[in-house]
This record gives sequence, structure tokens and C-alpha cells, in this order.
Amino acid sequence: MKEAICLLFKWCRVNLILVLTIFVFVTSLSLTLVAYQYTVDMVATKKQKIFQQKTTNILDLVQERFATYEQVLHGVRGLFVGSEK
Repeated sequence: MKEAICLLFKWCRVNLILVLTIFVFVTSLSLTLVAYQYTVDMVATKKQKIFQQKTTNILDLVQERFATYEQVLHGVRGLFVGSEK
């Protein structure tokens, strides 16, 4: 009987170690996956923000360029209107 209790205790101890090992592994893996997903989301958000800033900057430059062209065209029109009289 004593040997049976001893074997049962060893078996429970082995199972407890196995369960704890699996728990630590699953917990570590879960935390790693959460951290990875968070990092992926942050990088995507940062890239989107940089893209938005660059496109806004390019749009402003194009609008400025067209405003300059518009002013040149108004000046040329004034030159032609003034030279006809």
C-alpha cells in the first residue's frame, strides 16, 4: 500500500510539472503573439500616418504650383489686354 501511495504521489508530481510547463509555454506564446500583433498594428498605423503626411504635402505643393501658373496666366492676359489698347 505504501508503494502504491508513493507511486501515485510521483505520478501526480510528474503531471503537475507537465501541466505547469504547458501553462508557462502557452502563456509565453500568447504574450508573444499579442505583442507581435500590437507591433504590426503600430507599424501599419505609423506607415499610414507617414503616407497621409506625404500625400498632404504633395497636394499642397501641386496646389501652390497651380496657383503660381494661374497668376502667370492672369499676368499674360493682362499684358495682352493692355497691349491691344
